[in-house]
Amino acid sequence: MSSALTFAAFWGLVAFTAASPARRAWLRARLGKEWALDLTGLLVQGVIVPLAGGVALARLLATLMPAAHRSVAVPWLVAFALSFVAIDYLYYWNHRLLHTRALWRFHFVHHTSRRMDVFVTSRNTLWTSALIVYVWANGLFGYLLEDPAGYIAGATLTSILDLARHAPIDLSRWPALERALGSALVLPRDHANHHADTGEHGNYGANLSVWDRLHGTYLGGRRAPDVLGIRSDLPLARALFWPRVD
Repeated sequence: MSSALTFAAFWGLVAFTAASPARRAWLRARLGKEWALDLTGLLVQGVIVPLAGGVALARLLATLMPAAHRSVAVPWLVAFALSFVAIDYLYYWNHRLLHTRALWRFHFVHHTSRRMDVFVTSRNTLWTSALIVYVWANGLFGYLLEDPAGYIAGATLTSILDLARHAPIDLSRWPALERALGSALVLPRDHANHHADTGEHGNYGANLSVWDRLHGTYLGGRRAPDVLGIRSDLPLARALFWPRVD
């Protein structure tokens, strides 16, 4: 059910993107290298790494701590909050670390898109997915929780919001809705400002904007930039496997 909802959200956002003549022009102007990078990333980060990582982690945990399997009983709402709030906070710091000098070389490929559309959600060096906390946290709590339904619901909503914040959604036409949602959630506008090549750094959160507000990294109160990203001439193989910045 969770996979079906995420899949439906993805194709709904694809249809939304393609509904505009201007956005269709963006898609037609994309290079073959970009399509290869993005579609490979969606497959690897969206399907292969979560499944393979989850199975590998479950086997490891079954060997190390078999008695812990399905041993943690919490209410549905607590499990949801664990996924949607607590892991989101860990991701905030995870994302900030990826922007440090030591790890930026492994993350910058994600910032090479010049436009926001749903296809760039998983634009990454293929193995960089293993550096993202969700992969391991989801596998861990899927193993530990007696009933992981609430956690899965939170993870599913996180995945859908991840797709949405990379889509060219403009909420400025509905100011009241934008203010209401933006008071709690990271909006597409916020994430577009994260991708802007302006020299400012912030908006590292995924679901909730409170972490950036709390730690002084929130870039709010501004419209989304028209042009995003950093220019890169890396060959496809380097971008996929070893995006070292010389």
